[in-house]
Amino acid sequence: MAGFDANYIPAGTATGCRCEWKIEEQYRSKKKDKDAVPVLDFRAECRAYAAHWMGVQAREFRRLGSRARGVTATPHGPGVRGRDRP
Repeated sequence: MAGFDANYIPAGTATGCRCEWKIEEQYRSKKKDKDAVPVLDFRAECRAYAAHWMGVQAREFRRLGSRARGVTATPHGPGVRGRDRP
């Protein structure tokens, strides 16, 4: 980058559809009906799934030598650690 600093803001999907789909796949493999699960429990499982993969991504970025601060999942979507969203 020609010796200049550049802001790096990691981002992820804001839709969450992949997380939801993966949890639904787990339900189907266990013959569990998604609609029978309370919505708050379903959302908690989706958050846990997303948190797991955010941790994996953070470790991979560090392994590749990235010095960027990671992202955090908030109820309002992903945000950058140490900063409030605009």
